[in-house]
Amino acid sequence: MGTKYQAKCLACLHEFTLTKGGGMSWYQKVCSDCGCTQSVPRNAPLNFDGMMDRAQLIQHLANSKAWSKNGGRFEPSELAIIDELTSSCQCGGKMLPEWDNDVIYRCPDCKGYMLQLDSYGVIFD
Repeated sequence: MGTKYQAKCLACLHEFTLTKGGGMSWYQKVCSDCGCTQSVPRNAPLNFDGMMDRAQLIQHLANSKAWSKNGGRFEPSELAIIDELTSSCQCGGKMLPEWDNDVIYRCPDCKGYMLQLDSYGVIFD
């Protein structure tokens, strides 16, 4: 489960919605440098027999509507390819999974990390 917050950057005063964490069918990766986020499926597609090759995994990553909490488990070799495909940001930074202690959420405008979050947040699935 993830949480959405109304956030305000204390550096540039930009107000925005900050999403921390993923949902039942996906998890979030956060760039170590710019703070942009990427969604990654937790499970293999429903009703898929066998292992997925690199091209099939690229297609699966691109089609978030096909992601399901009820899908199968990825094989270790599939997870390695997914990690490789989602390991770097366009800015050159490293994409970190939401549970990594080094994740820093940033302002989408100035990339500042001093954020004021509303105290309650909205939990989603």
